[in-house]
Amino acid sequence: MNKIFYSIFITFLFLACTYNETDVGKDGGIDMHWTKSVTGTLISKQNGKFQLQESFHEAPGNYTAQFLVSKQLGALVTPVAQILWSAGGNTSPRLVSVFDGLAITGFCEHVTINVSDVTDPIEVAPPSQYDVTVLVGRGVRASISQPPIYQTYITFNGATILGAIFLTAGSTFDIVMPQNAGVNSVMVTASIIPVAGIITAADCVVEQHTVTRAVKNYFPNDYDFVPISPQVSFIRLKNLSGVDIELSITWGIDG
Repeated sequence: MNKIFYSIFITFLFLACTYNETDVGKDGGIDMHWTKSVTGTLISKQNGKFQLQESFHEAPGNYTAQFLVSKQLGALVTPVAQILWSAGGNTSPRLVSVFDGLAITGFCEHVTINVSDVTDPIEVAPPSQYDVTVLVGRGVRASISQPPIYQTYITFNGATILGAIFLTAGSTFDIVMPQNAGVNSVMVTASIIPVAGIITAADCVVEQHTVTRAVKNYFPNDYDFVPISPQVSFIRLKNLSGVDIELSITWGIDG
């Protein structure tokens, strides 16, 4: 009888421990026992940067990096983060645009996060000092429909804009997919200039291209984030209308 009771007790204890272990980080929770944070001060347009490094060799698993951006009201700043999740001698890089509330998850036993300001000098706003806080903790980010994102400056016809392009009537423009960034989707939205105009599927097309052919062809305003097909190396934007079109391009990042 004692042996039966002892076996039941051990089984219950094992199940309880297993539940507690797998529940760590559920629904965006952070296990504060394995955390590291750092705050860096940057100035827009001055290419400043700072770094966070931490090892979790005793507890490899899913870790989440969260970001807080403190800036002056109306300041135009463009911080980005390169995240290097490392485990078993291999590294999975990610590139993300940093904004207040950003969170991204990766499996690692060591992480390096390089945060830098990439605000283009062409921005009309004056340089502005701001703080970025990075917190890394064990757990996964909350399940939401939008992935972490990455935007780059795009130059076309002498105009440089963050994550957008003014595509002249009848023109085509190719955008190379960012490399070593963890890109798995892209969202493109289109609007006619002036904004009062109505845009239709006959006015604009987005194509996902390999080196030899287009593998996806669609009207961007019908979709949110569209998965990147295997072997795609760039996306082609086509303005089929007789007026200028503004297109915004946002890359979705795995995590």
